[in-house]
Amino acid sequence: MARLGSTDERRRMDRGLDRRFDHNGQRDLLIAVHPGINGRCTGRADLLFLLFDQTGRPSPWYVSTEIPNGKEYPYLPAILLDLNSDGRAEILSTACEYGDQSAGHWTDWSITGVYEARDTQWIPLRSANSAPYIQAATRANGIKTWLPLKRSEWPDQGIGRDAPNSIALKQLIPSDEHCHGINIPIGPDGPFIPLNDPCDELRHDRALYSDGRTRRGWPSVVIDGLHGREIFIANNEAALRRVIEKGYRVKLLGDDAEPSWLWAEEAQAVVPLP
Repeated sequence: MARLGSTDERRRMDRGLDRRFDHNGQRDLLIAVHPGINGRCTGRADLLFLLFDQTGRPSPWYVSTEIPNGKEYPYLPAILLDLNSDGRAEILSTACEYGDQSAGHWTDWSITGVYEARDTQWIPLRSANSAPYIQAATRANGIKTWLPLKRSEWPDQGIGRDAPNSIALKQLIPSDEHCHGINIPIGPDGPFIPLNDPCDELRHDRALYSDGRTRRGWPSVVIDGLHGREIFIANNEAALRRVIEKGYRVKLLGDDAEPSWLWAEEAQAVVPLP
């Protein structure tokens, strides 16, 4: 893979977004969605990667990032490079947020992760030398000042992937409609922020599992079957209810308190004896 911004890199982007990211000989796929956003931070892209294994089954992974400078890199939805020259793609994700105007700046920019594609997974490079990646982000986004790196906060969606499918999804718990929006109580001394506000948890969708734990979020769903693999990213409530109805055993990937993925395995049908 060529360096970011090279002629070869741009030519490959012109031919499409599919490539061999993890260098395993299988062609992979990148799908980029650009949501409509108004304001100062308008360049976000939501990326879904499908890395295919030797059997042809995809392993999904998603990330949100700011799009590189559109004038210099018109067809590049993310900062993709190979700084260690091992043939495996690296992705550098960035974020733009409104800054403190009183401090004289309007936006804050941060590097939210550096990952390398290996064996159908994206692995966070938390111990890599940050200097070349900061240089690449500066070159691609045209931003010279970055917030300090928070490597420990770079999420790893692959955690739990090698665990057995040992639990079941039991119940979906929708968020409490009374906890939506902003609720600031007014006391005799004016507005205040309550401690241990129940809405801190109730405003989120949650799910109950067979190990007795309630975890935040309704994760994206992968269902492994005998004839293929189904992946549900958006509007995944129906897939989660199917997992409950069929009693599939599952494993949870990512943060155990708020999983990114629920990986289910179809139970083989029991053929009655004649």
